Amino acid sequence: MTKPIVSVIVPTIRTSNWDVLLDSLSNNDIEYEVIFVGPEDNKKKLESNVRFIRTAVKPNQCIHIGILLSKGEYVINTADDYVFSNNALDLLYKGLKSIGEDNHAVIGKFAAGIVSEDGIIEVSQRKRRHMGFFGRYSGGYLKKNMYCPIIANGESILYKKDHYLRLGGYDSRFISCYGDIDFCMRLLENDIKIEIVRGVKFIEVSESSIISGDQSNQDCALFYSLWCRYNDSLERYGPDRLINIDKKKIKKQLVVACKNRSIPIIPFNNENLLEISQGPKGKWI
Repeated sequence: MTKPIVSVIVPTIRTSNWDVLLDSLSNNDIEYEVIFVGPEDNKKKLESNVRFIRTAVKPNQCIHIGILLSKGEYVINTADDYVFSNNALDLLYKGLKSIGEDNHAVIGKFAAGIVSEDGIIEVSQRKRRHMGFFGRYSGGYLKKNMYCPIIANGESILYKKDHYLRLGGYDSRFISCYGDIDFCMRLLENDIKIEIVRGVKFIEVSESSIISGDQSNQDCALFYSLWCRYNDSLERYGPDRLINIDKKKIKKQLVVACKNRSIPIIPFNNENLLEISQGPKGKWI
């Protein structure tokens, strides 16, 4: 196999979705590899550009493992229940190269869909939030004030692997849901803008979750505590003192995002990375 340009990292437990995801990537011209990381494989022979790394550690750590062991100069992590629109990797790569890979990352938009019995992907009418930003977005920052907007989805962003390594990777405090969004906020914090590439879509074909609601809520509270404060106070929060996240308060803009993280990350220790979940443990469901 020729050395890949792009590495697609997939933390996985829904192995029945592998074929659909792989098929959606097969129409790209760019050289790429796919790395599935999780506790079980789909028991099928894999193509030369597809790898499976067996580990039972938490999902956030699976992404970190995949990126560290990837061979591509550019990385993109996605979920195992997503499929990509035609030539998505080609378009993302072309878009990133055209605007400057050293200070940009790129993403498409998101939709919901189903896979019919004959394997055809049908985009449903169910609303699915497109990748976007909470707050008025203008050049990476809120226009009215200087607080950084919060990315609504951190999956399926293409960027240079060097950015990941330079910024220390994912924070080991996250179990699954918000580690990628936290990393994207840190990209913005380091003047790496995130742009949407037209014609690229990621379609979610499953509504099942890979972690419990309690674990998701824990990640959510941690994320907002690292990046937000109450609108009427300059006080910052963190893992030892979580902000009280209430959707009504967020909608009423009583909670605002800050331009900088409240405290530094705790990176993963790469020793015994495949055997032991680091930070809050969590588990696949």
